Amino acid sequence: MSDDQTDVLRASVDKFFFCVEKFVVTTGDLVERHPVLFWTLLFYAITSLIPEAWILHSLFGFGPSGPVKGSPAALVQRIFWDATVKKDSWFSTLQCAGMKGTSARQMIGSIAAKL
Repeated sequence: MSDDQTDVLRASVDKFFFCVEKFVVTTGDLVERHPVLFWTLLFYAITSLIPEAWILHSLFGFGPSGPVKGSPAALVQRIFWDATVKKDSWFSTLQCAGMKGTSARQMIGSIAAKL
């Protein structure tokens, strides 16, 4: 590797580390000054990357035919509602969302309106 190539590589690496350092310092300042905002933004970023259908079906067990046998959704239904789920409850909203493929934003808004 020639000296010119080494200098170019070193300058590129220095720029990268400067950007990483600036990101870490800015994030630290945000956490220190506005912790609720930071956690809200982090939650939003993570949930934006995860497909909604995966969250409802694979993680919680709300499938297209209702709660999946042996899933957390089936356990919660058995513990709190037995066979009868109250109309307009948060559980019925999640169950409906899993069956219809409702978006997470619609589902969260619907649950928040019922609280």
